[in-house]
Amino acid sequence: MLKHLLTNEGTRCTRMMIRSTVLGALFLVAANARAEEKKATAVLNTPVLPAPAMKNAKLESEMARALSAEWRSDKVLKVVIIDKSWDVEMFKRHPVARKLHTKVAVQQKKQCRVFDVTFAQKAKASGFGTTEYYSVGDNEKVACEALPK
Repeated sequence: MLKHLLTNEGTRCTRMMIRSTVLGALFLVAANARAEEKKATAVLNTPVLPAPAMKNAKLESEMARALSAEWRSDKVLKVVIIDKSWDVEMFKRHPVARKLHTKVAVQQKKQCRVFDVTFAQKAKASGFGTTEYYSVGDNEKVACEALPK
């Protein structure tokens, strides 16, 4: 085999194999770059936050404060309430707590994300208590430029 590689024909074949391997690798890199660019463009063109189902500036502020206390390393940019009304949990015909679902835009160290976050208020003797962070669901990475400041 060594003799074959040293001949002109062997060298030509080896060069062709190297060229095709390099060209194939370059093609894959270019294809991956195009796919990433397409994905980034799709993310930029998608609506980041839905229209609010309920607007309540005081409540949104309470939610942002409650979440900031839990997620100290993230900056809460915007809270959007996506439920039209509170979901009240009952036990033997008495309210125990109530919950609201939201979309929350946060800025992390070098990226931004939108999280599905649920907030709750525990029932008191009369009415409900303070707004508390209850749970987090799905999240998606979004372009920071697309979020409200």
